[in-house]
Amino acid sequence: MAQEEPRREYKDTPQDRSLPLIWAVVIGVVLLATLSVLIVLGYIYQWEWVGVGEAYRPRPTDQNIRREKTLWDWMQLLIVLVAVAIGTFVLNQTAKRRDDKAQAAQRRREEVAQKAQKEREEALADRRAQDAALQSYLDQLSALLINAELSERLHDLNDNKATGCAC
Repeated sequence: MAQEEPRREYKDTPQDRSLPLIWAVVIGVVLLATLSVLIVLGYIYQWEWVGVGEAYRPRPTDQNIRREKTLWDWMQLLIVLVAVAIGTFVLNQTAKRRDDKAQAAQRRREEVAQKAQKEREEALADRRAQDAALQSYLDQLSALLINAELSERLHDLNDNKATGCAC
């Protein structure tokens, strides 16, 4: 019977979050290096299709001739798209960080408020317990005083009966 390997659960860790960013950087570096090599080679070998160097001659203004699109022409279009994509990405990341900070600050404020509320409730419960203990003490003291007074009166009454004095 084949033993199955345990599946790795996805955890939201910094390593897991940075993996797509690492791949994006690697792909960007490879593309940039490739384009740089093509441009340099276009200058060296004067490839017309690259659109740089002496082989690249803009069309004369007096002629109505369309020249073919070169690599440089396409790259100019792509630069705009890449700039918009990077700008969007940066703005989204900035907004996300700002929202995360705001949520963290809100959680901290809520935790502080909950802690303060708990402390107030504990102080109130402590105060109620102290009040109940004091009330119980006063009730017992009153009962003892009343019992002592009654006992004293009863004792005085018994003494008066024994001596025959009617007061």
